[in-house]
Amino acid sequence: MSRRGPREPHGTAARRRAATGAVPKKSPYGLPQPRPGSAVPRQRISAPSCTIVEQEKVALDLVRRALALDETELCDLRSQRGPVADAVDELARFYELKTCRGIEQDTIQLTPTEFQRAVESDDFFLAVVSGLEAGTAPVTVRIVLEPLKRLPCRPSGNVLVSGIRTAQSLVHPFENMV
Repeated sequence: MSRRGPREPHGTAARRRAATGAVPKKSPYGLPQPRPGSAVPRQRISAPSCTIVEQEKVALDLVRRALALDETELCDLRSQRGPVADAVDELARFYELKTCRGIEQDTIQLTPTEFQRAVESDDFFLAVVSGLEAGTAPVTVRIVLEPLKRLPCRPSGNVLVSGIRTAQSLVHPFENMV
């Protein structure tokens, strides 16, 4: 209990003031005093328009399109476990796929397994596909060859790879996709 008595449920005092015509106290500057109790903001997140698996499928299809390859030439490996990548082409080059619903991010995370594949493979590509949610940003496919040699990295449990937007890379913007 406070010095004024037991606390009322949130909103009760405001309803009572409205019913009795009481006016809340104002500060010396004319601003109303804050209501007692917490007012933590709530984040409002809209439901995603597709699942991560669907998003990655669309992204992989865009990578194929950017490279002018079909499903037999760039094989989907996403359901395989172990130190593999998301895709491999017919020349045994590995592709790690990272997606962004909105604008392209300059830093991405590689899991320890993804990092291991990048270290062990001479032909390892990082494919970053952005703008996958309609109206957020242009759809872009950026492909970086040997990203561990071209981009600064720092471990964090996962490995953070930065400088993606400024890296020497192959960039394919797509108009009016998604």
